[in-house]
Amino acid sequence: MYLNFDIQSLKKVKELLQTSNRIVLTTHHNPDGDAIGSVLGFYHALKNVGISSTVVTPNGFPDFLMWLPGVDTVTKYSQSKELTAEIFSNADLIFCLDFNGFRRTESMEKILSDATGVKVLVDHHPDPESKFDHSFSFTEVSSTAEL
Repeated sequence: MYLNFDIQSLKKVKELLQTSNRIVLTTHHNPDGDAIGSVLGFYHALKNVGISSTVVTPNGFPDFLMWLPGVDTVTKYSQSKELTAEIFSNADLIFCLDFNGFRRTESMEKILSDATGVKVLVDHHPDPESKFDHSFSFTEVSSTAEL
C-alpha cells in the first residue's frame, strides 16, 4: 500500500521534533487499544532516540491494557485537571493520535483547543477537522498504530 504523505509537512514535523522542548502525545476519550498503543508506542520510539514527551489521555482506559509498558507515565485529565491544563499550556508540540477532531477528547476539548503548541494529527478516521497545523490522516489503514 502506498500512502501519499505531504513531504513538506513531514520535514517540518521532523524539525519540530528536534527543536521542541515540551512534546505532548494525546488521544481520544475512552481510549481503546489502538489509542493507548499508539501514544505509548510513539512515547517509547521518541524516548529511544533521546526525545522526551508526556502522554496525556482525557480519562482512564480498560484494565486489560494495564500491562503495556509506560502506562504508569500517563497523565489522565479526569484525575489531574490542573496538571493537564499546565502540560498543554506549556507544550511546544502536540501529537493528536487516533482521533479526527478535538471534540473526540470530550471534556478536555477546550484545553486542547486553547493550547498554542503546534498540533499534529496522526489518524485513520474519515473527515479530519482542519484545526490541526499538520495532518497525516489515512483511512486506508486499519489503525493509527499501523501508521
